[in-house]
Amino acid sequence: MNELDKLKDIKHPVEISDYSFMILIVTIVVVLGTLTAGIYYLVKHLKEKKKQNKRAYYYAKIKKLNFLDSKHTAYTISKYGKFLVEDENQKAILEKINQNLEVYKYTNIPPSLSDESKKLINMFMEVVNV
Repeated sequence: MNELDKLKDIKHPVEISDYSFMILIVTIVVVLGTLTAGIYYLVKHLKEKKKQNKRAYYYAKIKKLNFLDSKHTAYTISKYGKFLVEDENQKAILEKINQNLEVYKYTNIPPSLSDESKKLINMFMEVVNV
């Protein structure tokens, strides 16, 4: 029994301040925030690049038009021209082109493009910035 008397009582657990859990949570939040921001800007950049590529594609489609096929020219400019317009001046030119090209759209055998229509189309292509 003598040995049991020598044992000291068990004391209550002492609280030790440990910040490792908070450090883990803050690290996770910072990493996730950084990843989210990086992904957002990457997607934004890729969309802008894709938009520029589409504009270049539409510009090339209109640029390589054959003015001898007036019906195809009229429909192609009406279809792709609206995607190239950026300001009011370009919009006004495109509306004037579309008014001139209405004659060529709805006929079975359209006449060849007038010189005025060709000049307007060339002027529109010079004004558009791609």
